Amino acid sequence: MAVPKYAKITQFVLDYISDNGLQPGDKLFTEKQLCEKFGVSRITVQTALSDLQTDGVIYRVRKGGTFVGEASPVKESIQPQADSQNIIPFVINRDTIASRTFDIIAGAQEFLQSKSKYLTIHSANGNNETEREIINSLIEQNFKAIMVKPFHGNANIQFYFDLLKQGVNLVFVDMLPNGLSGNVVRSDNFMGGYLATGHLIQNGYRNIAVLHADEDKGPNAPERIRGYKAAHHEHSLTIREEYICALKSLDDNILRNEIPKALDKLLAIKKRPDAIFCTNDMIAFDVFHALKKRNIVVPDDIALIGFDNVALSSKNSVAISTVEQDFHSIGYQAAKLCCETEEKISPGYTQLLLPVTLIPRDSSKAKRENEPTEQIPESRQA
Repeated sequence: MAVPKYAKITQFVLDYISDNGLQPGDKLFTEKQLCEKFGVSRITVQTALSDLQTDGVIYRVRKGGTFVGEASPVKESIQPQADSQNIIPFVINRDTIASRTFDIIAGAQEFLQSKSKYLTIHSANGNNETEREIINSLIEQNFKAIMVKPFHGNANIQFYFDLLKQGVNLVFVDMLPNGLSGNVVRSDNFMGGYLATGHLIQNGYRNIAVLHADEDKGPNAPERIRGYKAAHHEHSLTIREEYICALKSLDDNILRNEIPKALDKLLAIKKRPDAIFCTNDMIAFDVFHALKKRNIVVPDDIALIGFDNVALSSKNSVAISTVEQDFHSIGYQAAKLCCETEEKISPGYTQLLLPVTLIPRDSSKAKRENEPTEQIPESRQA
């Protein structure tokens, strides 16, 4: 079996330092240069560099580059024994800012290192055919468990279904494709939608709209919307269907065209919304700037809350409230589930729902004319 690509990169960097007599502080290759040299994704390069940084062989400076560390590189190979018994492959259909895939990888690596196992990263770069080819290749190499992070709700669903019928051990990460039953580790999306909406209600907002990804593209969105509706029912508030707007694409360029249209539709309603729940932070970020262009102030005119807790949400000019998903724990538990199910023959599946945390920020402050109403239990707040 071929040596994992990240291990090749690790050995290349070690050999380069040793062969060229580099000293601590000498500058090394950029991530971009390594990506181009090995024809791999940035995630694979980061995985290799992370291991070297942990060992003190290199250190990295934000926006400054990668440099030789104090630890002397060993000339002999540090490549792991490359066999399917001690490696868990992780297949990623497509990586986005909102997906926080590196956190998932870090969590998976933490668990696997405790078991003297390794994680390999396989990116399909958003190509569904490539994803199928990667998974088929891994099956041919006799891997007993494969972590899979889908992107589209319905993409490759028949392929996954056929594999599951054949007894292939797939562990889905972050989402379960629409209509499938299988092993999965994901966040409690229902509770996240409930907490986000309950927070807005607590702060005096009563006309709450929701902007969400179309179910085909974002299969977690329906659960978050169910949480949104549950919070309305709990507070005896009417659910207005015209307040629930689906965005048909998650492509960045198309999304930026769809959001203004959706906002215009919402703002044209006679009783326009006083708050908007967005089912991910990237939608919330774009909504904020679309509102700003219309001279609508967040939160004075319309409050805003997202989901995921990506870095942009806290760094926005008005920090955007959100719901935190513990992606590190998702990766950790997914890797653990892979190891537990490698030898297990069972007709059932394991589905783990991990808790989420409300992160209140300035974008959803209490209405000026209202004091907060009944409190959400402290255990559910950040």
